[in-house]
Amino acid sequence: MKRFPFVIFLATPLFCFCAHSNSVGNIPVEEIDFSSFIEQPFSSFLSNHQDNLSSLRLDSSPQYRLDMVDRAHFSDTEILLRDARMRKLVVISKMDGRVLSMVGHYGRARNEFLQISGFDRDDDNNIWILDARSKRILLFDGSTYEFVSSLTLDDNPVDVRCLSDDSFLFYLYPLGSRRAYQLCRLSNQKEKATYLPMGKNRDPNSIFSTQSFSPANDDDFYSCDIFIDDYVTLLDKSGQLLKQYKLDFGKYRIPDDIRSSVSKHAKELTRYRSACAPFFTTPNWIGGRLFNKTAMSYFICNRDEKIMYIPDSDYEQMSLIHCDNHSMSFFLNTEIDNAIIKAICPDIQNTDYILTINLD
Repeated sequence: MKRFPFVIFLATPLFCFCAHSNSVGNIPVEEIDFSSFIEQPFSSFLSNHQDNLSSLRLDSSPQYRLDMVDRAHFSDTEILLRDARMRKLVVISKMDGRVLSMVGHYGRARNEFLQISGFDRDDDNNIWILDARSKRILLFDGSTYEFVSSLTLDDNPVDVRCLSDDSFLFYLYPLGSRRAYQLCRLSNQKEKATYLPMGKNRDPNSIFSTQSFSPANDDDFYSCDIFIDDYVTLLDKSGQLLKQYKLDFGKYRIPDDIRSSVSKHAKELTRYRSACAPFFTTPNWIGGRLFNKTAMSYFICNRDEKIMYIPDSDYEQMSLIHCDNHSMSFFLNTEIDNAIIKAICPDIQNTDYILTINLD
């Protein structure tokens, strides 16, 4: 992996970081107030942590061309990349960026999918692909990448997480008059689905309007909304709720009346921000994807340095595809006029890269 040789120096102002803890029921809730954070460009974060940056050049063969990579799953030797626009799941070598295989194909056959809504690896190295459009979850061998079987679902899931007891945890689209999303546990033995408790909107004792999973530490993982959310929930490998984080962006927080009907208030969203999936938090860092004034961006906050880093005009040139309590990874597409790549490595070749920031 290649180190990025660039330096941009920027002054670092100080401010008061606010975090409070309470609990609802038996679930602890940590309140994080971003309203007093001093903002700096994301490029200054990269320059201040250049020793923690590494890059992986991806295969540039035309048959493996990537377009809109929006999610990744990292294992010891491989990276699974979802290309939302090309509708494919690609297996990349973590060592040299070579394409090792494609997992499944677009189509309507039993071993094909119409949409990769979510995907995950289980403890046996199997790869599960969730297809919301066909209401199925497909099983592929994690070593040969061959199709094994599929399971038909009764609902329209948005994302999937493999649990330790050979079951799955799904996010479901709202059905009928239900005005919320809901978590559901379903055994791979086709047992009846079990729905987790759902309360009122913004009730920290429920998981309301959450749509995506992201890894945390060890076997724990976060649930967070794909679009806008005030709460992020931490769950363990069995699907039990451990903790919640209440996020307050102060004057940038989306008001409740707008949040309840976003489509009717699209123009007003130009003033607001909200956290999105994926998300992570540690004693030193908070970060993830950010709904930033109608655009999907990303952010990271250093609790020790007391700074929030947010991209300015370059957020579209680098997309957050993975984060956990140890690292953040981005997909850099060099087919566009990418100012970030030119700044960090002027001689970089015209291909795609994965940029990883080590937070340990």
